Amino acid sequence: MSTASDTTLPALSVRTLRTLAELVEVEGFWREHAAHPWSDLDYLRAVLAAQPEFLRPHVLVLTRAERTVALVAGSLRRERFPFKIGSFVLWRSRARVLHVGTGGAMGEESPEVARAVRAECLAALARGEADAAYAHQLDRGGELARALQDVSALARDRRARPSAGWLLELPA
Repeated sequence: MSTASDTTLPALSVRTLRTLAELVEVEGFWREHAAHPWSDLDYLRAVLAAQPEFLRPHVLVLTRAERTVALVAGSLRRERFPFKIGSFVLWRSRARVLHVGTGGAMGEESPEVARAVRAECLAALARGEADAAYAHQLDRGGELARALQDVSALARDRRARPSAGWLLELPA
């Protein structure tokens, strides 16, 4: 007969990689789990890092018992947000935005991992590392999307904006 302690998983820990050089530490896991071209490690290094708005990587590495179980590939970027009335732009504010793009969440998909990612994203905002966080094209039914929706109404945009990747209309 098993007891509660027999089925308890070891604690999950989160570490943030903030330099391109540090990404070597998780290269094997990343290459094994990347499922989308935009989340490809070489794409981050060659394309994103070359963009003028790119400040640095912001990659969350989640480990349990010293074994990587999940990774969230993100980046910190400079952005300008327009404030408009109709189509008239009043001004543009500058912000450092933490981006997690399509396919950026890799590995274990559990409520525990999702809550840890949410907590670390909110902590990065609280530490002043970023002014805003943006998750692009997450699986709306996935654990991470649910966890990110479970924050204060003041802390997130309540208007989900579904977007189609590719759309093809077939004739009857």
